[in-house]
Amino acid sequence: MSERIALYYDDASGERYEEKAFKKLGRPYTKIGPEKVTLQDLRSFDVVFIPGAFPLKRHGKGGFRPFLRFLRRLVENYGET
Repeated sequence: MSERIALYYDDASGERYEEKAFKKLGRPYTKIGPEKVTLQDLRSFDVVFIPGAFPLKRHGKGGFRPFLRFLRRLVENYGET
């Protein structure tokens, strides 16, 4: 069974690079929105990603590709548990 990953999402943010990275890797994730962020809801996930928490694209150090590399490292280190 794979870990339960949540990606916070609201209608204002649209599709973010985090969501594109999950799709590219084929990693299952659950989108959660403002109505599903109670402590009990959050405890049902192993990992919660909040868009914008990863470094913004500044001087080529943030954005889609670095986040994709981060996810790949996460998968390599923790595998398909």
